[in-house]
Amino acid sequence: AAEGASAATPDKPVSPGITSGAQGATLGLSVLPSDPRFSDVSLRCLLPRTLLAPVVPAKRAVAQLMAVLPCLALLTACQGQTDLAASGCLPLRVPAQVVLVQEAGLYAVGRDAKGKTLVLSPHPRNTANDDFHGTRLVRTLAPGTRLGIDRLQQAWGFDVGKGRISAFGTVAGGERFEYGWGGGTVIGRAPWEPATVPHLRTVACGD
Repeated sequence: AAEGASAATPDKPVSPGITSGAQGATLGLSVLPSDPRFSDVSLRCLLPRTLLAPVVPAKRAVAQLMAVLPCLALLTACQGQTDLAASGCLPLRVPAQVVLVQEAGLYAVGRDAKGKTLVLSPHPRNTANDDFHGTRLVRTLAPGTRLGIDRLQQAWGFDVGKGRISAFGTVAGGERFEYGWGGGTVIGRAPWEPATVPHLRTVACGD
């Protein structure tokens, strides 16, 4: 090799006509985008084939993405709510008027909870994750407070099956709420149910 020529090494490849350092300085880049160290050919020479994915042209990649989108849309559509009002699987028929037998609270959940349905939760409750979920108490409901329950639903999805069982209703003050009664085939004791009711019961809603 000529005396002034730079030797080609894995850490310092030779770029014909102009050095990689000069090219980087010209473009204002610390690493040259066309540096052979990062080219497809170099990677295929240095890395095992098992670590290399085939190079997919942009048009083919877009076509593949467009082919997958309908599948994603179908998966998104495979979720919803089941109306439990007529199923008879819960120990409540709606519409119904119930009275709290224990203190409960109405909570807003989420950083932007304005306009969202409040969550009814009996007291005492674990508040350890309230800051993380953005949960804050709106007001406390004393025992004897009347609630109107107008809807019973169960969420379902292709990935989780039968999910959350909820009772929706209204407080005398007009606030709408959701009470998470249970999930799958199990419900807990609602704050309007007496202490003689078990903490957990199996229901046929998730069957």
